[in-house]
Amino acid sequence: MQAQALLYFSGNPKRLFLLDALGAALSGLLLMVVLPGFPEYFRMPLSILEILGAIAFGLCGYSTICFFMSKQNAGRMLRILAVSNSLYSLLSLGLLWNYRAELSLLDVGYFIGECLLLSFLVSLEWSVSNRLR
Repeated sequence: MQAQALLYFSGNPKRLFLLDALGAALSGLLLMVVLPGFPEYFRMPLSILEILGAIAFGLCGYSTICFFMSKQNAGRMLRILAVSNSLYSLLSLGLLWNYRAELSLLDVGYFIGECLLLSFLVSLEWSVSNRLR
C-alpha cells in the first residue's frame, strides 16, 4: 500500500500537500469545534484543545502555501512538513501522558488515532522528499 502511495505522490507532490492541508484542517476543526462540544466525553482541557487546534490550522496554512509553491523545493518543503507533523505528534502524545488521569477512553482513542495517521503521513512525506532529491 505504501509503495503505491509513494509512486502516486512522487509523481505529483502537490497532491501530498493537499492531503496534508485537508487533514490538518479537519484536525483543527475537530479540536476547536467538535471535541469541545462534548465535554462529558472528551476531557482534555479546552485550552489544550485550542492550542493543538491552532497548531493544526497553522500546519494547514503551511501545507496550502506549499501546494501553490511546490514546483520550487518540494522535497525541502516536504521534509519541513514531516518534521513539523512529527513534533505535533510528539506534543500530542506528551499532553496525552501529562493529562492521562483526567482523560476518557475517547480522548486516548482520538489522539492515538491521530498520531497513527500522522505517522503514516510523515513516513510518506519523508519518502517522497527523498525521491525528489
